[in-house]
Amino acid sequence: MEDYIDESTLNKIIESIKIDYLSKPNLPKLIIGSGSSITFDYPSMDDLANELNKELRNDETFKKIYPEIKEKGLERGLSSLKKEDIILKDIRKNIAGTILRHEIKNEQKNLYFKLRA
Repeated sequence: MEDYIDESTLNKIIESIKIDYLSKPNLPKLIIGSGSSITFDYPSMDDLANELNKELRNDETFKKIYPEIKEKGLERGLSSLKKEDIILKDIRKNIAGTILRHEIKNEQKNLYFKLRA
C-alpha cells in the first residue's frame, strides 16, 4: 500500500518551499512541472515564447524555429536545437532576464504591500 499525504499537508509543504527557497531576491530558480511556474506567479511558457520573439525575431535561426514554437509550444519548438547552436546562449540569457525582471517586480510589489501594512 502506498503512503499518501493529505491536501492540507501538501499545501503546507509547497508554501514552505515557496517561502524558504523561492522568495529570496535574485535567487536562481528551477521550477519543473506542469503549472508550477503559474502557481508561483512566474511567466508562463507562452509569456517566455512571446518575449523571445520580441528579442530574437530578426535572428535567422529563431525565424526557422518560431513557427514550431508558436504551433507546439516553447519546449517542443526549442527541442530541434542542438546544444552547440549559438542561439541557445541568447535564448538562455533572454529567459533568465525575463524571469529576473519579473522576480524584481514581484519583490518590489511585496515590499510595497509590507510597507503599507
